[in-house]
Formats: sequence, C-alpha cells, structure tokens
Amino acid sequence: MRRSLSAVSLLTLMLTACQSNRPPKILRINDLVVDAKLAKKEGMRQPDPPVLFFQPGVPLEIVVEAEDPEGLPLRMWWTTPPDDFTFDPDGDRTVWTPPADWPEDYYHSALIVQDTEDGDEAYAVKYVQFIIGNAEALVRDSGW
Repeated sequence: MRRSLSAVSLLTLMLTACQSNRPPKILRINDLVVDAKLAKKEGMRQPDPPVLFFQPGVPLEIVVEAEDPEGLPLRMWWTTPPDDFTFDPDGDRTVWTPPADWPEDYYHSALIVQDTEDGDEAYAVKYVQFIIGNAEALVRDSGW
C-alpha cells in the first residue's frame, strides 16, 4: 500500500519551510531577568530598562544570558561603550572597571544580540542603565 502525505502534514511541512529565522532572546543580565515572559513565569518584577549599579574604580562583572530559538551561536556587543569597556562579541561576559574619576552619575548603552544565520540574521536589543550607587541603598531608601 502506497502512502501519501495528508493535507495537515503537507501544510505543516510548507509552513516549516517558509518560517523565517526568529530573533534571539536576552534572558538575563547579571541575574536581572530582562525577558518579560521569563520574569512573569518566575514571578519577578524588574526595572525596564534594567539597572546595573557600579562604583568608579571598582570592577563590575557583566554576564549576559541569551538564547536563540533555533540554537544558533550568538554574537553580542554594546552600543557606545566607554573607552575602557571591552566585550568579546563571541563571549557572554566581561569585567568593566570604570575609571576612578568617572565623570557621570549614570551611563546607558544598548546590548545587541545577533544570531549567526547567514543572510537572515535576527537581532534582539535591550537598553541598560549603569548608575553609580548600590542596589541595597536604592531598595532601602525607596521601599522597592
């Protein structure tokens, strides 16, 4: 007996073939949940944009957790980084030591994550604020 594809199987095959590359997801930055669905699932509330606190002259490790729905390798970079801020685009972490004479109270940048699909790249972008201070003082003073 010869079998043929059912209409449902054929439609599923056609839709899968036509599906474009889906963008990666930025899940966490330094354990801050930045993906809205993940935050809701874990019952967490995080500021948007996420805030990373730093002290001038003190190293700040930055770790990014991201994933690609198709399992492709990811590349990451930051827009307008300070001169002394380096991030390996093929890595997921860096240590930034702001200069002791850092002139601003805050700094902001965007994290861009790109999958490596040739010719059909997809991107995710998350704006991040860097603020001089510490999270404990903010929580204590604001009741957040």
